[in-house]
Amino acid sequence: MYVYDMMKNEVSIMTGAELSYVTGKDASAISRAKKKGSIIRPFNLVVSDSLPTVKDKKALHEQLKLENETWHIIKGSDDQFKVSNYGRFKRVYKIGEKFLLPVLRKQCGNMVVKVKFKGVYKSYRVKDIVAAHFLRKPQPNEVLRHANGIKTDDFAGNLQWIDRKKPGEITGAKSKGKPVVKVDESGEVLEEYRSAREAARKEPYSRQTITDYCNRVTENSYGDVFMWLEDYEKEYGEILD
Repeated sequence: MYVYDMMKNEVSIMTGAELSYVTGKDASAISRAKKKGSIIRPFNLVVSDSLPTVKDKKALHEQLKLENETWHIIKGSDDQFKVSNYGRFKRVYKIGEKFLLPVLRKQCGNMVVKVKFKGVYKSYRVKDIVAAHFLRKPQPNEVLRHANGIKTDDFAGNLQWIDRKKPGEITGAKSKGKPVVKVDESGEVLEEYRSAREAARKEPYSRQTITDYCNRVTENSYGDVFMWLEDYEKEYGEILD
């Protein structure tokens, strides 16, 4: 059966036993939820025998009521978009409002949504939009992280600004080498490696070449961009939880 995770906007196929294990609900409760098309709380999952359409998903979000959910007009959106403290979004029309569905960008694990923010209409990380409207302004030396380590949990209460010098203390030493990330032109992380040596084993470049790219001694004419993780966190203001 199909299981729609509303907060991730993601559909997966699970057996009744698997869903029972995940939710702690017995088979009869799951069967009733599927028959009624009701939302399984507090996980905000919906079970069905058919793949839900975009229209189905938006209708479910209309039904979903979250505790103390608060909405703000997105800054610089010309009153066209709204964001809630749970990381949900709406498009505002003259005749009403309709939910937008963020998507999971699997390369980096973050939820992203296409909205207008500060006058620019493009894809943004959900956490950045939520933080801009529900958290205090960051200090120059701070970066944004998920307190519980779950990148898809963009609830405002799960986001926090911390000193950029502390990522290593939070994430732990991932290896004895210096971590490397491969990013695209927009700054989204495509791959993460424990060291330049590990990156060289999986990429068509030598360790020295990747190190030179990270140290910005040379530029890659093929378009691939490699950075030291610590430089990425400073430049893009994101800790890779």
